[in-house]
Amino acid sequence: LHYLYISCAVSLFAGAMIIRYGGADSLSLWALVPVALYGFVVAATWIDYIGAHLVRLLALFGAVFKIPNPVMGLTVLAWGNSMGDLSTNVTMARKGLGNMGATACFAGP
Repeated sequence: LHYLYISCAVSLFAGAMIIRYGGADSLSLWALVPVALYGFVVAATWIDYIGAHLVRLLALFGAVFKIPNPVMGLTVLAWGNSMGDLSTNVTMARKGLGNMGATACFAGP
């Protein structure tokens, strides 16, 4: 949790410096690349933080309802992992790309 506070503090400082000293027009590529990489690291940190809390919450639900961990992993967590693929494939099928949607069902990870 401490890394989250440190990340927020550094982000606020970096954002204030970018606002103070100009936008993308006045910064060189050498200044923008570290900002973009730092943004990627911050985004990955948030995804890790939220994902860990969601897994803990599902483990708590499994303990409350006395569902074994392997069953939770094979059902609830697997369904949650597949929701993004489902929405993407349905959207492709609705846009008239049914073959692509069906192919993505079997070819996707």
